[in-house]
Amino acid sequence: MKYLAPGVIVVVCVVVIAGFLAIGSPTDERARRFDQQRIWHLQTIQGQIVSTWQIAGSVPAQLDELNDDISGFRVPGDPGTGAAYEYTKRSPNEFTLCAVFTRKSDGDAKGGYPQRFHPIAKPMMPFGEVFATPQSWSHAAGRVCFDRSIDTKRYKPPIPLNPQP
Repeated sequence: MKYLAPGVIVVVCVVVIAGFLAIGSPTDERARRFDQQRIWHLQTIQGQIVSTWQIAGSVPAQLDELNDDISGFRVPGDPGTGAAYEYTKRSPNEFTLCAVFTRKSDGDAKGGYPQRFHPIAKPMMPFGEVFATPQSWSHAAGRVCFDRSIDTKRYKPPIPLNPQP
């Protein structure tokens, strides 16, 4: 009986240590979640940019042009620092989005990277579903930029309201 309590304590400690080794520390988990949220933010921003291009015929000059009081959309900021994401308009249908990541993406389910992607230049898949691969958002640790070009065959430009004859 006198060995039971120390034995239980040792078992609990081993289980806790094994848990940290298997899933990582709370700090690692927080960093992973922030990186996951950064990808979600970039995907959302990308979708809004494509929508703007479809309406206006050009990507916005700066991100705050995407803010819309009617739809309630506000360009999100970095979840860890609150800083704005970097954005550069390269042409009427090309742009670059940049973010600073804590960790390198591992691109598997354990990495927790989102499975909803806004494809820009990916082909249609069977059954009408559109998929983009997780590699389209793969990143290293540190500042990473994603160059995007809107596929003008997939995403139709705006139709003028009053076409000229």
